[in-house]
Amino acid sequence: MVIVIAVGCHHPAQPTLGNAEPQPPPAIDDSAEEDPVTPIPDRCAELEAAQAEFAASGKGADGDGPGGEDHDYPPDCRAIFTHADAASPPWSRPEASCWVNDSIYGPAACTVSFGWGGRVEGLTVEYPGASADPVVSIVEGDLIPGGRTEAMVRMQLGEHEQLVVCRAAPRLSCTAPRDISGEGWAAWPHVENGALVLERGTGDAPAGALGRFPLVFPPD
Repeated sequence: MVIVIAVGCHHPAQPTLGNAEPQPPPAIDDSAEEDPVTPIPDRCAELEAAQAEFAASGKGADGDGPGGEDHDYPPDCRAIFTHADAASPPWSRPEASCWVNDSIYGPAACTVSFGWGGRVEGLTVEYPGASADPVVSIVEGDLIPGGRTEAMVRMQLGEHEQLVVCRAAPRLSCTAPRDISGEGWAAWPHVENGALVLERGTGDAPAGALGRFPLVFPPD
């Protein structure tokens, strides 16, 4: 089952699970799960208070110089459009948003999160500007044989894209983020025999970017 959450342009490199065609994940009745879906805090809920604090600080007053570098602008936060099509939780219920420290100049931090068993985990990608549209994709499948399905989670901002692999059992956790594209290059990612494999997609990747990387999750 493939879940795609998208804002912005299509990315040429599409992930697959191993060397086979992606297979639909098994149906799971989450009503009987011991670890129910966990609510994810709204990252944008604090925006109004942050904007009021900015207004009271006077930072938005015009500077004396000729350029915009003399000005500060209020923070911003926006939800990333999400679409989940008939997949098992928690991967079917992501929340994604971008917090921008300065609504004109950035930087921005965009996060896609999952909640399960009292934990919230996911992927955050930072961007030095304020206006890049994030492209997020989630591929669910039996990446680690047996048990609940896992998810390959990708987020692209500009030419920079990162990936994590997340699991729900024995507890919700994700691997450390790994770069899979940058200026002038992109890798083809897939999971094979307990490892994330990054093969050359387009361009010349930096040293150490491609290869086999064991799936290592934070300890309990």
